[in-house]
This record gives sequence, structure tokens and C-alpha cells, in this order.
Amino acid sequence: RMPNDEKLAHRRSLEAIANGWEVIRSPVYILHGKADRLIYYPNAEYAKEKLVNAPVTLVPFEKLGHVIN
Repeated sequence: RMPNDEKLAHRRSLEAIANGWEVIRSPVYILHGKADRLIYYPNAEYAKEKLVNAPVTLVPFEKLGHVIN
């Protein structure tokens, strides 16, 4: 139940920060497994696109899923 509640809260969380991405100016590193079936890789690309005032490094892991260890 907890993962489902968390997943359903994602949309509200994104809506809450919709106008705040541009205030982030610190370097951002996004590490994301491209085989992730819980949080899809296009979400990482979306974040990179929205962080217009921050230097962003997107690091895709081709064969990894949700857990990166």
C-alpha cells in the first residue's frame, strides 16, 4: 500500500513544483536506470528539460532498473 500511495502522490508533487524548477541553480546529477519499470526513464529527461538554470548531468544506466547499487 505504501508504494502505491507514494506513486499516486507523484503527480501532486510535480504540480506543486511546476513553477519552481527555474530557481534551482546548483549542479544536478540525475542517475537513472533505463530498465526501470517503476519510475520510467523519460521522467529523468523531463527533469533535465525543466532545470533550465542549472547545469545538469544525466547519467543513464542502460541495463539497470529501479535499484542502482
